[in-house]
Amino acid sequence: MGRLIRGEQDHGQFVILDPRLWTKNYGDAFLQIIPVKIEKISKKRIEKEVKRRIVMIQDDTKQTIKFVTWVISLIIIAFFVSIAIFLLCWFKK
Repeated sequence: MGRLIRGEQDHGQFVILDPRLWTKNYGDAFLQIIPVKIEKISKKRIEKEVKRRIVMIQDDTKQTIKFVTWVISLIIIAFFVSIAIFLLCWFKK
């Protein structure tokens, strides 16, 4: 499962897709010892939630790309301004 929670501000969810959790006696015992909120949801709801989260990730990725593009543009502009200043100082001598 890895580390779902790394810090106090983190949160997460995990999904158990094994139907025995709901149909076998040991599933009920397992559910009773888990110290978190348990919610049984439909496959349709899982699909909807996964799609929603994919869209969120895509939107975040688009925003990150826009920001990185903006930063790279500033770096390029700063580079050319530095060259221009250097050349002006060089030719003033």
